[in-house]
Amino acid sequence: MFVISTLSRYIGRQFLTSFVGLLLLLSAVIWLFEFIEMLRRSADHANVGIGLVLQMTLLKMPETIQTLFHFAVLFSAMYTFWRLTRSQELVVARAAGVSVWQFLMPVLLAAALIGVFKVAIFNPVAAAMVGQYEELSSRHFSGRTSLLELSGGGLWLRQRDPGGVSTIFAHRATSNPIVLHDVTVFLFDTEEQYRGRIDASTATLRDRHWELDSAWRTMGSSPPEHLDRIRLPTELTPQTIQESFAAPETLSFWALPEFIRSMEQAGL
Repeated sequence: MFVISTLSRYIGRQFLTSFVGLLLLLSAVIWLFEFIEMLRRSADHANVGIGLVLQMTLLKMPETIQTLFHFAVLFSAMYTFWRLTRSQELVVARAAGVSVWQFLMPVLLAAALIGVFKVAIFNPVAAAMVGQYEELSSRHFSGRTSLLELSGGGLWLRQRDPGGVSTIFAHRATSNPIVLHDVTVFLFDTEEQYRGRIDASTATLRDRHWELDSAWRTMGSSPPEHLDRIRLPTELTPQTIQESFAAPETLSFWALPEFIRSMEQAGL
């Protein structure tokens, strides 16, 4: 048993060493190509210096490394067993009565722990960093100050409130605070039957409600009614709205339950 335990630690250490070395090597090669590509893109933007290019490539790398984890695990396991076979160490272990599963187990356990580390610890860090990268890329390469401006043809939001379901359309939006411009709200009851609509110049997201200014409300066959201000209840928050327009890579694994809950509340 002591021999098997020592052998397992030895094989596991060999695998982890190969994994880390291969992951660093692949990351360095890809980072170099990313850096060159970012320099090419920045050539048309005088406000983007080499320092910003370096920062953006480093912020983007964790997303790439997440993809490399799978290849690094596969090829480092292949290299570990190839090296052990070439040095006759596996032959000696088999001759000593060690089964195949006994020297496979440390690699399998190490790969499982790497997967847990990737999902539970590395993914939230990578999501936060790629979110900063998307923000810098939008600001310096696209001239946008908010992810909400990425929907050039307007944006749609769907929410559920005690009165039913509301679908909100706005031609454009600004953040801090979130303000929708040229807004149309389509109102439905709890059975998804159309009740009416609200047209407003702006809709500002407040605490648990939208504040619609200079609004026209049309309910059923009734004539339009002009109101200076209308309060529309909502469960949406600035974070959930920003996340709905952000790239999927910016969403952390631990943020998924809350994101799913908000989407279900909206009826999606």
